[in-house]
Amino acid sequence: MLAAVLLPNGDCLIDDVHKKDGLYQLTDDNFDTALYDFNVLFVNFYDPANNRSKLVTHPQMVYASDMMENDDIPVAFAIMNCKEHTKVRTFYNYTN
Repeated sequence: MLAAVLLPNGDCLIDDVHKKDGLYQLTDDNFDTALYDFNVLFVNFYDPANNRSKLVTHPQMVYASDMMENDDIPVAFAIMNCKEHTKVRTFYNYTN
């Protein structure tokens, strides 16, 4: 499942969210910080047991992140393991 969250007035420079393979790694602890700090945030809420997330969506998110990295458009791409981080999954009613 891919969700887009649009937020005004962020600065895209946060310390609580770390990147791996060009994607910000979101958790229950840093999800709200990312929502607040990024102007536009695309999040791939994934289940590690779902091969579609691993084989299709994840590489597309990495590619999009690489393409937008040097642009002046403040867009961030992130992934979140919804099996491990259940608080956000429950809040957004994410089901597999």
